[in-house]
Amino acid sequence: MLTTVDDLARPHKLNPIETRFSAAAQQYGQAAHVQKQIADALLDAFKDFAADFSPRKLLDVGCGTGFVTETLLKQHPNARVMAVDLAQGMLDQLQARLSNPRLELLRHDGQDLPASIVQGGADQAVLSSMCMQWFDKPADTLCHWAQFNRMVAVAVLLDGSFSAWRAAHAASCQPCGLHPLPSENALQLALRALKARRPGLRVQSHTLEVLDHHPDGLSFARSLRAIGAHTPKPGHQPANLRKVLQQLGADCTLNYRVGIYLIENP
Repeated sequence: MLTTVDDLARPHKLNPIETRFSAAAQQYGQAAHVQKQIADALLDAFKDFAADFSPRKLLDVGCGTGFVTETLLKQHPNARVMAVDLAQGMLDQLQARLSNPRLELLRHDGQDLPASIVQGGADQAVLSSMCMQWFDKPADTLCHWAQFNRMVAVAVLLDGSFSAWRAAHAASCQPCGLHPLPSENALQLALRALKARRPGLRVQSHTLEVLDHHPDGLSFARSLRAIGAHTPKPGHQPANLRKVLQQLGADCTLNYRVGIYLIENP
């Protein structure tokens, strides 16, 4: 039987990101085809990078309905896996789908995990796919994880994603509500600074461009809503979507620009 830890028994206050992801959880597995593709790319990269490592503990931060969690349980039969997500709906779906005595679920904000969990030492690897772009300070969080775990593998949405959508807003003089995304340069600089302090650190990174084709812009907007990723940035005033859709036109392609970061702390 899997173990569930409800936010470490702390008082919990809902936020819009959590609410929307929870509401979308039942359809997430079918709707999140791009997210599944990116999770698979991260897992492939981690498998090669960590070929000589046999972790005792694995942490999946922003687990959603378990794309990464399921594979970790299969590929590491001797390891315990903790799946962390802010959205209870996602954890409920994961629990209904996967049953394993080595699996533990935790409802918690991934950027504010207790030291007892995120500082796993030489036996732990931390993975996170398509979650870190929602963090307030993704570069700081990535470096913190790298300092206190044997391995870290992250796929994060980068600045430069959804360029056609942003351009259509600009061309139609409408405010774009997409959240600002992490800068690849900022993440690389933070990792270089960390490596300078820890010369033995092994770091690999590359970018991945995933193209998502839609018959029109409304289809793209609905695809974000279907997975719960439609929380606007703070202070956003709604745009005249009709003008944006007219500018975007039919048969549009939206790009997901993803950074994959692999870190070993020997």
